[in-house]
Amino acid sequence: MKQFIRNFSKQKTVGILNICSLSLGIMVSLIIGLWTVQNLQFDNFHKNGDRIYRSILDIKFNDVDRHLTSTFKPFGEEAIAQLPNIEAMCRVVHNEESEIWVGNQVSTIGRVLVVDNNFFSFFTFPLIEGNPVNVIDTPDKVVISKTTANLLFPGKDPIGETIRYKNQDFKVSGMMKDFPRNSHIQADIVFPMFGHLAENKWGWSDIFCTYFLLRENTDTLQLTKGLTTIIRNGLDWFKLNKATVSLQPLEDIHLGEKDKFENAVTESKSLIIVFTATAFIILILSCINFANLFVSTSFIRARSIGIKKSQGANKSKLIKEFYAETSGYVFIAIFIGIMLAHLVLPVFNQFTTSSVEIDFSSPQLYLYIVLLFIFTTLLAGSFPAIYMTKFNIIETLSGKFRGKRISLLQKTLIVIQFTASIILLMSVTFIYKQIDFLINHDLGFNIEHIITVNSRDEFGKNFNSFRSEMMQETAITDITMKNSLPTDWVQGWTYSLPENLEKQYNAEVCRIEPNYFDFFGMKIIEGENPLYLGAADSLNICVVNETAVKIFGLTDPVGKIILPNGLSKSPITIAGVVKDAQTRSFHSPIDAQVYIRLTAKSNSVGKVLFFKIKGDPEKALKKIEQKWKATVPLVPFEYHYLDNIYRNLYKSDLNSGKVLLFAMIITIIITVAGLFAMAYYSTQRRIKEIGLRKVNGATTLDLMKLLNRDFIVWVIIAFIIALPISYFSLQEWLDDYIVKTDLDWWVFALIGILIILIALVTVSYQTWKVATTNPVKALKND
Repeated sequence: MKQFIRNFSKQKTVGILNICSLSLGIMVSLIIGLWTVQNLQFDNFHKNGDRIYRSILDIKFNDVDRHLTSTFKPFGEEAIAQLPNIEAMCRVVHNEESEIWVGNQVSTIGRVLVVDNNFFSFFTFPLIEGNPVNVIDTPDKVVISKTTANLLFPGKDPIGETIRYKNQDFKVSGMMKDFPRNSHIQADIVFPMFGHLAENKWGWSDIFCTYFLLRENTDTLQLTKGLTTIIRNGLDWFKLNKATVSLQPLEDIHLGEKDKFENAVTESKSLIIVFTATAFIILILSCINFANLFVSTSFIRARSIGIKKSQGANKSKLIKEFYAETSGYVFIAIFIGIMLAHLVLPVFNQFTTSSVEIDFSSPQLYLYIVLLFIFTTLLAGSFPAIYMTKFNIIETLSGKFRGKRISLLQKTLIVIQFTASIILLMSVTFIYKQIDFLINHDLGFNIEHIITVNSRDEFGKNFNSFRSEMMQETAITDITMKNSLPTDWVQGWTYSLPENLEKQYNAEVCRIEPNYFDFFGMKIIEGENPLYLGAADSLNICVVNETAVKIFGLTDPVGKIILPNGLSKSPITIAGVVKDAQTRSFHSPIDAQVYIRLTAKSNSVGKVLFFKIKGDPEKALKKIEQKWKATVPLVPFEYHYLDNIYRNLYKSDLNSGKVLLFAMIITIIITVAGLFAMAYYSTQRRIKEIGLRKVNGATTLDLMKLLNRDFIVWVIIAFIIALPISYFSLQEWLDDYIVKTDLDWWVFALIGILIILIALVTVSYQTWKVATTNPVKALKND
């Protein structure tokens, strides 16, 4: 430690730069490390978790492989009855945001589950009050979280209190701790199976996520064969389409492949790999920076190294001293890095929608810090220790040692730093370019100036009169209704053609008001919009989109008949074809869609109203809210702008871009700081040479070109290396989108020019100072 303090006091600038760069690298490594560990530890708290699996239904929809996480209710019942290797079974239904009534007060609860009555004994979600075995053993009981209890019953004991949900009363029989953050299942309130859910049969609602607890040493491959037999016997459509069942281990769900109907809390494996690799690279860059700065200042401490050698210090002892000194820097950097991480974590959590925290009571944290300390010390200290112990003892003691020119290894390390900076800069630039391209790309329908409100299925007979009255307001130009937001898939049917009943196609069922297409500016390209007919007449006619026409294999679709669910429902005649619209994100292709008339008796999750407004939005909202409360007073008025809903489809992409932008800024700061210091010490070594050149007639511009040349060459080499890596990586990333921005050559060129300018500005101040030094003074001092 004495050596660290002594050397730090002699070279405060370099010491501060070293601590700053190491602190930034450690901060990023700490944040990303904790985030990665949290994601890898999802669902690890359940008793018997290693024997719990979720069933996955593997099937082709319209010749596309799909992996569905939910199926029909009888599947689980028949599986545990027929397969002895299944010890227990539990089904979970994820309901939408719902209204919970306590007396005359209503509250909106976001995470609602309907489950089998063994839920709390099957999974390990701790109860504060209640017995896991019988806490929801009858259909009139309910369990609420502690947070929900404080919301619904502030200052009261909730046990025995009554709440109302879906027009049914439930008695609070238990209170659970808030679910752990590292659980793929999240809930604020848990109901037992009740109503139509308890009576569900094959072919009704396929919304049941089914979990199995297997007996010890069960052959899962053999078990899936039995499960596949059950699923095929349950529904002919599964047999016709050769559906199979696979089992997903509980601890794999969070990082597993995500289907469009996935309700679990999930994270992308590729995102974890990208973030972890980025953090690792930044830590390495900070260590490279440390090593380069250490070596660049070697001529300052050369004499002290020579003296130690003359006094009998061997190479091993000197290396140990260098490691000891490096450990002093790393120790301080870790302390500062932890403080920085504590400040930055709230922003990181917001960007990644995570809940990472520094838990100083966790032994894992200290283990991670110790490993980080050892790794950083060894990586940062090895090159300087080996390099500087090789100095010639006579040269160093004579006082003539000026240090060698920058070595090939140092040049390579600088190139690596700039390569990483350029790759990150290119990645961030094109991520933002792609997101901007997606947000502004033509969807095929209008989403601007539209407000959405979920009526919770309370609108039906009231809609036409409500619309007529609202249309008298100047701020409202039109109103329509659908069984869901355009972004949501809430209902799907399978269809056959009369000439081939065995071949079945899957399509989304969109229940709409007749003016829906006009409202959104969607074009009927064949036939007409038949939905303006009376409700009774329009139930057997439909409009399909272009994708449905292609999937059904129809050449002249208008007038053709399609059969929903084989022959189980009345035939439907196609009366029109609407132009395709990208109703969901550009991550996935357009689905086949069948549009039918929305009626008062339509069985849907919840009818959503759409208001097209003009002028002052606040004025329009005030008018809508007043009329809403007068028409459906029991339904909360909760609105959203449709264009914001679509922007949020790319929230994950945008947040990833923000994290990488942050990483890029840190990388550039570390690289520029190192380059600045290296430029300083590199020019200090060449003061005599510069003085001689000036005496011989070299101008300041000539000298600056000479001194800057090497640095610019390194940056150009880094750009040449980074260009193909970035290009092909970005191409692969863009393959996840249906539409994609162009990887324009001029953007790459501008980034190259920008990096060269940053390098020039960084080194030019130092080179200008040296180039303008009085040559007589430079030669005299040397």
